[in-house]
Amino acid sequence: MKEKPNIIFITLDGLRPKNLSCYGYSRNTSPNIDSLAKQGVLFENFFSSHNVTMKSILSILGGRHVLGQDLGSHYTKEEIKTFFETGGILFPEVLKKNGYKTYCLKKLYGYQKTGFDYYFKQDAQEKSKKWNLIRFLKKIPLLYTLPKFFLHNFYFIPKKIENKMRFNNSGEIATKKAIEIIRQNKKNNFFMWVEYSDTHVPYVSSYKFSEKFKSNKKSPNFFDILKNKKGYNKTDISFLKGCWKSKDTVEDIIAKYDNALSYDDFLVGKIIDTLQEENLLKNTIIFLFADHGESLGEHGLYFTHEGLYDVTFNIPLIISGNLIPRNKRVKTLTQLEDIVPTVLDLAGINHDPSSFDGETLSPLLVGKEKKMRESIFIEESSCGLKRRGIRTEKYKYVESSEKEFSVCTMCGTCHGDIIDLFNLKKDKEETISLAKKDKELLIKMKIELERKIKDMKTMNEKRKIKSFISKIGK
Repeated sequence: MKEKPNIIFITLDGLRPKNLSCYGYSRNTSPNIDSLAKQGVLFENFFSSHNVTMKSILSILGGRHVLGQDLGSHYTKEEIKTFFETGGILFPEVLKKNGYKTYCLKKLYGYQKTGFDYYFKQDAQEKSKKWNLIRFLKKIPLLYTLPKFFLHNFYFIPKKIENKMRFNNSGEIATKKAIEIIRQNKKNNFFMWVEYSDTHVPYVSSYKFSEKFKSNKKSPNFFDILKNKKGYNKTDISFLKGCWKSKDTVEDIIAKYDNALSYDDFLVGKIIDTLQEENLLKNTIIFLFADHGESLGEHGLYFTHEGLYDVTFNIPLIISGNLIPRNKRVKTLTQLEDIVPTVLDLAGINHDPSSFDGETLSPLLVGKEKKMRESIFIEESSCGLKRRGIRTEKYKYVESSEKEFSVCTMCGTCHGDIIDLFNLKKDKEETISLAKKDKELLIKMKIELERKIKDMKTMNEKRKIKSFISKIGK
């Protein structure tokens, strides 16, 4: 007999709430996701603490944010070691010990596999015919670059053929496997994580969805913009030429993003329909969210997730399912690390709250809204950038530790000043820095950031001592 709810994570890589209909977007991009929001709770001010996927994964699985010591989009072995030495545990392992079957329909690496009964193996792709062909072509540069050249510069290629050349059907594969898992576990409690990556560059959807939305207003040609960015990395330009045509405007590419979102929404609908058909929806809690956001032209950043701006860190969160209130919206500050303690709470699994940096969202789900925290810590460490910031409901303070870490190696520019300060109530788009105008507030926010970092380090020292004592006791 089932005593606990099934738990399903649905994540869309690089999904920004601004492009979801349920968050107020003008295009009808997400009818199935909108339905989840109507049947559950939508969080308006939910944030990632990282701007890259591989670091966000630790927040998703471990409920913690490990302070970055080195540059890079991945945690180092030493940083991961710090997580486990301080008593860190990945929650799928906890679920597994409490009778759950655990599945991950995304590729995992190293420590991330802990606690999963099943996950997509990396070598599965490497053994595929498509991947072997790409590896062969890479040995002959002309053959490898020629298709990209034609896709970028010529327009006589039939759209259906072009779409097949660009399209990655990993979302369809994940959905098919998810449906299979649901039907196999009618009598078991299960946790399943399904990932969709179509809202990540190059924003390619199934052919049936590739023309759903089209650009409806004039905008500059994207590659003309790149030509004017003299410091733009040539390797990145070459990659982008393999993604889009030379005539594509910014609005054309935004339409591609929306089409990719609409396609993923269609796949999400298939999972929901299967749960309904198997009479499992009533005993399943669905968490739909993203790992980070995406810039689609804001601050001069196109189709990337650099910069400590809200558009990069504000992500959607919708929780829907068993005993979850319907059609509710939460405005208070919440963060990615809150998901783990929330899952354990909803599953009725005892845990030590001090093991996580996040807090359970259960009180916000079932009770009146309250302020959970005064601020959120955010961190960037990719493309040569190393920046940290703190965001309250009203203000955001951002700093680079050194000038050399404020210049992006992808585009050769700075995404903001070395120190920035924004009033988010008056300047939602973060275009007017108050760093030179309000010294008193600047000092106050800097002290708050330093206090936050100190508190995180102190907490980890306490965890390390507690973990050490626990091991001696055994």
